Parts: sequence; C-alpha cells; structure tokens
Amino acid sequence: MAVDTFADSDNFCERNSDLLKKGALLRFYSAELLKSAEARRSFVAPDVYPLDSSVNATHETTRVKQVIVMRHDLGMRRGKQIAQGAHASLAFLAYRLFEGPVSIDDFGPAQQAWLSGHFAKVCCRVNSEQELLDIYAAAQQAGLEVHLITDSGRTEFHGQPTNTCLAIGPDEAEKIDLITGHLQLL
Repeated sequence: MAVDTFADSDNFCERNSDLLKKGALLRFYSAELLKSAEARRSFVAPDVYPLDSSVNATHETTRVKQVIVMRHDLGMRRGKQIAQGAHASLAFLAYRLFEGPVSIDDFGPAQQAWLSGHFAKVCCRVNSEQELLDIYAAAQQAGLEVHLITDSGRTEFHGQPTNTCLAIGPDEAEKIDLITGHLQLL
C-alpha cells in the first residue's frame, strides 16, 4: 500500500474522491503521515465536503446506528472510556482504510447512510469481560460488523492487555437492538 505524504495529499484525495464526494465528512490520513513532530505541527484539517443526499435516500425510514459497549467493571477514568469508545467507533473504518483506497461503494447501505453524517451512537455497559465477549460472539453470529478493543495496558491495567469495549455497526438499529437492546446505558 502506498503511503501518501502531505506533499501528495491531492493524490490521496484523487484516489479516494468517491468516498469524499459521497458524504464522508473527513479525509482520513494514516498514522504514517503524522509520524514526525513537524508533520503534526504543520497539519491543517482538510475541508469538509457537502453531503450527497442520494446516499441518505436509501435509509430515509430505516434508523441506522452504532452501539458501543463498554466494560463498567474496570473502573476506567472517564477520559479512558472516551478514548476506548473512540477507538471502537472508528475501527470499522480504520480497518478498511488500511487495506488501501476505499470507495463509498465498499460499504453497505446502512454504513453509507451513517457515513453521510448521521453518526448516531449509543453507549451501553456490561459488568464483566465475559458479558462483553458474549455480546461480541452474538454480534458475530448475527452477521453484524463488530470490533473488540483491547487496550495495551500502558496507562492503566498494570501493563496487562485488557478487553475494554466493542462497537457493533453501523447497521440498522433493529438488527443491533436484538443483541444490545437489553443493556443498560452507560
């Protein structure tokens, strides 16, 4: 996979123009691009693109969301929970982006609607790792996109890698609710 540089950001946009035009609000850059301190200091957030209403039309009557399920038993600081939830929320997109150029057509209709700006998220909690793993297995069995987040343990958890949360979707709310509808909100 070719890594885009800041000097080559127009090429990145050209290769991914379909995704950018069809409603994705952000241009995504790999971590390689922001490796140096100079690159991080000089980075300017890219322009926001207008939404394409044709993407939204496919899910006018269908609710689309993503559910983040967080372990409550770990006693994580609020900031740690937010960071872990952010990792979970972006995981479905990050995995695809690291595989190479992505087109909006690479996503299903529910994901396209979600990427078009709805971004609906619900945060729920479980009280044990086993509950988290049970939800993970149920989502996989139901054919839903699900990503389990394992923290490396560098800042919390005494150096032990720890399963902290997961994200299901984005997908149709009714499908996800079959798995998470009974969970308590975070």
